[in-house]
Amino acid sequence: MSRVILLHTHPLSKLTYPKIDPKVQQWLKSLQESKTTIRIPEIADYELPCELIREGKSRS
Repeated sequence: MSRVILLHTHPLSKLTYPKIDPKVQQWLKSLQESKTTIRIPEIADYELPCELIREGKSRS
């Protein structure tokens, strides 16, 4: 049975920075290597882009 991780807006926001933190990159790589499934709630998929647009963070 594979492990499933549910990401919400805070960890997802770390992925939208123009330059991703190496610690976050390593964490994601370790999840991929361990065959962990990453899920994103629909509300987080909606909230994060809305907040980036509101703050004018077009590079993100």
